[in-house]
Amino acid sequence: MKPLAEESKLYKEISDLFDKNNGKITLDNYKEAIKIAKEYEKEEIQYVLFRLKYVNSDVETGVIVVDKGLNILTKIANTLKRKDYKLAFIYSVLETV
Repeated sequence: MKPLAEESKLYKEISDLFDKNNGKITLDNYKEAIKIAKEYEKEEIQYVLFRLKYVNSDVETGVIVVDKGLNILTKIANTLKRKDYKLAFIYSVLETV
């Protein structure tokens, strides 16, 4: 599966806006992201929401110990990279459209 930034211009634009502002979210940035999202078709918005939900889902290998370990490590890595914050921002913006 391709990275979402390559597959969706909507995701890329909002992601770039987040990065441009160094992850600092203000009401103006939020409004700008909503304005960007409103320019896209509903299907692309729904697709990005689906992919974001899928990205944040837990790993299920069938081995409970492995699942817990992988999920904890993934959450720690995402927290350190502030990825969760960015994905939550994008998800929230798209839900408002």
